[in-house]
Amino acid sequence: MSDIVVCCTDGSELSLRAIEAGLALVDRTRLRPLLVSIVPEPPVATPVGIAADALTLSTVPIEGMILAQADALDEAHRVVAVAAERFGVPEEDTRVELGEVTSYVTALLEQTGAALVVVGSRGLGAGARFVLGSVSDHLVRHAPCPVLVGGDEVPTTPDGPVVLCLDDSQRSVHAAASALGVLDPSLPVAVATVTRPAVQGLPDDGLAQLQENKRLMDADELLGRAAGELGRPEAEHILLDGADPAEALLELAGSRPVRVLVVGTHGRNLVTRAVLGSVADQLVRRSTSLVCVVPPAED
Repeated sequence: MSDIVVCCTDGSELSLRAIEAGLALVDRTRLRPLLVSIVPEPPVATPVGIAADALTLSTVPIEGMILAQADALDEAHRVVAVAAERFGVPEEDTRVELGEVTSYVTALLEQTGAALVVVGSRGLGAGARFVLGSVSDHLVRHAPCPVLVGGDEVPTTPDGPVVLCLDDSQRSVHAAASALGVLDPSLPVAVATVTRPAVQGLPDDGLAQLQENKRLMDADELLGRAAGELGRPEAEHILLDGADPAEALLELAGSRPVRVLVVGTHGRNLVTRAVLGSVADQLVRRSTSLVCVVPPAED
């Protein structure tokens, strides 16, 4: 892992707010932001019903494409320069490129060994949701490093604890440790888990209460062990009830200040992506707080 935090911007205030909120969380004594703006390559215009390989150069609006690309690149350079001044990033730590956005960013993360990538998602109308949302969705599924995502509801100066979302797997502890490795160590931390409440309708003979007490005790012990393993024994314990972990965590983020929700994924293949879609993907799309999605150390 390098000391680079890749910050993606398309010039929108949404992407800049996500970057500002994200940089407020990272340890900038050890990590440096790399501001990146990718100008998408426009498709070649072809007359309807004519194969592209059958066209002559005269049928393709090359001059218009070149002018549009030049204008877009000029605007991207301007946007990145303004953002660099806003976030205190030197010019040598900025990049403006022409290409396919998701492919370029994913390759950049691999090449640089980035510690984290920050991207905006949601808000600003359907167009912005489509563009930014598609990039964040792709990175959440394919990035080799943690992905920090923020929507337009996220404050630029987040408050509350870093909430490490845990289950009974060691992978969730590893994900939490990876996130703590890039975040400011002075930030307050909470460990959270979601468990199903005791079955309702049992005879009122004390058995139901015993089962409920055991459920809460087991969950609290799980959080205590994880907090100790993470070197944060002082972490607040948050026990959430619910059959749907995503809904329980979304309710938490909507009911109290949460600086960021940290959640791990269980892999990058098709089967485990179904699990991701039910938890991390829901948090990325709907949370009012920042969400940090951490890929597994090994698939």
